Amino acid sequence: MEPLPFLIYNQNLLRRLKTVEEKLRRRDLVAGDPVLADFYSSRLQGVYDLRTLKKKIREKRGDGFLRLKETDVLLSGPDEEALAQYPDHVASGGKTF
Repeated sequence: MEPLPFLIYNQNLLRRLKTVEEKLRRRDLVAGDPVLADFYSSRLQGVYDLRTLKKKIREKRGDGFLRLKETDVLLSGPDEEALAQYPDHVASGGKTF
């Protein structure tokens, strides 16, 4: 079974934010599992299996209520100046690395 779209979305967001943490060599930007558990618990009361999860998503007319926002998981925003010092790619001699 393929993961539900909101899970894929949330995993990608968390992966992107963890990459920022790695670039800055900081481990205090992204909230941990307890915050994620609270996020889902507050939205999924009465959901105890996949069938009821899908029903809740239909009732809410989509899974937007289960999609994380950066503000839901960021404990503090990254320093944009420091982040700019660690680009994803570097161009040198006509080549991109």
